[in-house]
Amino acid sequence: EDATDNDQQQQQQQERVRVTQASEAGRNIRQVGSDIAAGSVVLRRGQRVGPGEVGVLAAVGVTQVRVYRRPRVGVMSTGDELVDASEKPKYGQVRDSNGPMLLAAIREAGGEPVKIPSMTDDELGLRQRMVDALKDVDVVITSGGVSMGSRDLVKPLLEELGTVHFGRVRLKPGKPTTFATTKDGKLAFALPGNPASALVTFHLFAVPAIRKLAGNPGSCRRTIVQARTVRPLKRDSVRPEFHRATLYWDASWRDFVAISTGFQRSSRVLSMRAANALMFVPRGSGTIEANGTVDAYLIGDVEHVSSDELAAVVAREQEAVAASSGASSHRGCDCTAHEAKEGDDGRGSSENKNKKKKKIPLNAAVLTVSDRASKGVYEDLSGPALIKLLESKGFVIRHRDVVPDDALQIQDRIRKWCNDGEVEPLHLLLTTGGTGFAARDITPEATRPLLDKEAPGLVVAMMMKSLSVTPHAMLSRSAAGLRGRTVIVNLPGSVKGAVENLEALLPALPHGVKLAAAVPSSSASSSSSSSSSSSSSSSSSSALSALSASTSSHHHHDHHH
Repeated sequence: EDATDNDQQQQQQQERVRVTQASEAGRNIRQVGSDIAAGSVVLRRGQRVGPGEVGVLAAVGVTQVRVYRRPRVGVMSTGDELVDASEKPKYGQVRDSNGPMLLAAIREAGGEPVKIPSMTDDELGLRQRMVDALKDVDVVITSGGVSMGSRDLVKPLLEELGTVHFGRVRLKPGKPTTFATTKDGKLAFALPGNPASALVTFHLFAVPAIRKLAGNPGSCRRTIVQARTVRPLKRDSVRPEFHRATLYWDASWRDFVAISTGFQRSSRVLSMRAANALMFVPRGSGTIEANGTVDAYLIGDVEHVSSDELAAVVAREQEAVAASSGASSHRGCDCTAHEAKEGDDGRGSSENKNKKKKKIPLNAAVLTVSDRASKGVYEDLSGPALIKLLESKGFVIRHRDVVPDDALQIQDRIRKWCNDGEVEPLHLLLTTGGTGFAARDITPEATRPLLDKEAPGLVVAMMMKSLSVTPHAMLSRSAAGLRGRTVIVNLPGSVKGAVENLEALLPALPHGVKLAAAVPSSSASSSSSSSSSSSSSSSSSSALSALSASTSSHHHHDHHH
């Protein structure tokens, strides 16, 4: 009997429910008509009907709406030299690549592509082919036949059939691009015959028209973003250029990176491969230096890649740039004198030539200065980012550490690493953090007493770079200079600021540290004679002058958003 009573009590306890929050009447219940009120406008004229809009229409019982049809866009390639892509060209012939390329581009732009058979440079035949095509399409696009040759017949034909609104554009590539309207209101775009020119001008001129005809005027303008370049871009003195590029989103730096598609000759169809953007290079003199900022017109989807994948892509691009520039990277520097100091007797022996060709490894160290990072409260991201960039430039990382914002600990690491360099040379020592106005920002004050000589050119280059990004950069207080054979530079603590400042120095920094490495340290030996000390001081000044001069020759070209 007692067992039965216990079982009943346990069962009653198990069936109890504790309510910890009061319930409100109507909570989590959707009232009829609360989603869309009667009389509400659910879609407006000109809105694109996508999956979400279809769902809204279905919810209110609308199964049919009036829409703009896709514009029919005809493509006709012209030229005696053309054969179909499926044929093997004979001498003096080329496969028609423009036709298939433009048909695919029309479909991507939202039009209905219509293939018009290609036409030879025959005046009567071309006229009849054009007249027939215009009866069946809203827009006709031709490629070829718009230049200045005696057999370039398209432009005179368009003048006969309607009104030519422009027949030349100040643009590279695509100068002969022509636009006309026929007497019955049809549109005609006569594009150049070179493949890159044809596709670039299609995106710039034809795509907005196709989108407007499709009833979507809001998407006529191209999306433009600011992108960071990897290779230098030479300006044309007469025409602005749309440089084909592959655009990537760099999640680490929170910006776009533009990788050139290579040689930009207008006849090179490979320059359009993988191109999802057109970098706008304004006309003018000089060059937009690497790591500058340009406007990029999106013509495709932007690929999202991991930081490692993007670093590999950037490294390959930088190697290609270095290979193409060759020995010109040392232009303006007295490299012959530098090599002689390294032991070359100047007589050009084969032994000395082999020594010159031997690549000198550059050793580097990175010191993060942060109270929070040293305690493990904050993950250090700036140090690894600098290491990745240095390694991509061929530096070997010999030392890596994190210390708090404490002058004695900062100086201890600098002394130790530079002294270790007497056995294995340390060419470059970077610090990141502690360069601002906060009470604990004392990295420059800890660094300057340890410098034999300062390098103001490096500080100026970093300041110019940072000021192009934010006016707050004027609050940065970096120091830079030489301790013995080691170049020491203070960088900001933020990931982006540290990397941008280092990139501003990279055009000259590797060469500068090589110059500094050839200089005997005036502080390494206290028993040096006065003459050798004088020589060392003179050489140190020469190396620092090279660092300052070669850096300042680059910084005024840097542009960044």
